[in-house]
Amino acid sequence: MHIQEQLARLLPPLFDGPFERPLWKTFLEALRTTAGADYASLTFRPPGQPLNAVVRLFCGIPGPPEHERLYHEHLYELDPLPYRELEPARPYGLDELLRPGVPSHDTFYEALLAPSGMTAIRIMGVTEESGVDAWVVISRRAPDFEAEGSELLTGLAPSLSQS
Repeated sequence: MHIQEQLARLLPPLFDGPFERPLWKTFLEALRTTAGADYASLTFRPPGQPLNAVVRLFCGIPGPPEHERLYHEHLYELDPLPYRELEPARPYGLDELLRPGVPSHDTFYEALLAPSGMTAIRIMGVTEESGVDAWVVISRRAPDFEAEGSELLTGLAPSLSQS
């Protein structure tokens, strides 16, 4: 399916997302299937809040519940991903965010990402009009996403910041 057709299919549920329960459920499921991902999420962090003070909406195969609990208790302190420094509306692959051989990066990957099945990732940050930071993530075990995965997220960026 052509990228414009994919976007046309994703935009209505994106804009309807704030009005459905659970929030953005239809959009996240459509994004996950369109991207060929195991997991898709929207994560929101209000300004000035710590890394573990987030609202995460997701669909697909989540990581083990104990990993989510451990992240919120202490693994967030080890999280080397530069969420707030990501260039807005630009998707990043895991290879751009984690450097093998850097102990904190290796620990985070081995303790959280790999056991959660998040070995192929695209993450993109956006800032809502209200000033809330948000990230959209698609992930799967393997193989890595082709260019279309990044193109899909890039195409959604303007609408994500408005929804």
